[in-house]
Amino acid sequence: MEQKKVPLPRKVAEALEKLGKRFPKDFILWHSSREDYPDAERDAWKTIHEFVDIPDAIFTLADALRYGYVIDEPIRVEITAEMQEQIKTWYEAHQEDADRHYRIGFVTALGLCGIKIQGVNA
Repeated sequence: MEQKKVPLPRKVAEALEKLGKRFPKDFILWHSSREDYPDAERDAWKTIHEFVDIPDAIFTLADALRYGYVIDEPIRVEITAEMQEQIKTWYEAHQEDADRHYRIGFVTALGLCGIKIQGVNA
């Protein structure tokens, strides 16, 4: 049976990405519960330490390092009226046949995110 990737909060996953570039997985796990952070990537270590301070989270971290992980938080974006107008202006400016594929991809991406903008895809 294949183990599924472990869901992690975005901040923890991003910290692991940073640390994983400089340190081996076993070192990250071993050092995660220590408060004397190595100088390199101090903020990332602090994030990991705060996470493993939660009961049983050290086991979650170990599984994430072993089996991989996914971010378990939605991305939240605020699109202001000004931004919507800029998007609409861009969309209208790309009417040429050569730009048609860009427009289709753009509208598809908006739709997949559940975003409707008047004059573009609404």
